[in-house]
Amino acid sequence: MAATVDYLFGYDATCDIVADYQYEEVANKLLLDPEQQKFFREHNPLALRDASQRLLEANERQMWQNADSETLEALESTVLEIHGEME
Repeated sequence: MAATVDYLFGYDATCDIVADYQYEEVANKLLLDPEQQKFFREHNPLALRDASQRLLEANERQMWQNADSETLEALESTVLEIHGEME
């Protein structure tokens, strides 16, 4: 899953064709969905962290321009929680 987010990011960075709603769907369906989060946290929390960071980077680079503020906050929280758990 984390690789899929990387590929999406790279594709958008080179071709500029990924729409904002597609980033939002990836965030909500793959990274923020409670069942998906549980799976990631149990099996590969670093993949969850990396994919969340990649979406945040897409927003910072203006590739994901109209991101929902609550979605961004949830992604940031996920990254911080995983950093805390890893320490």
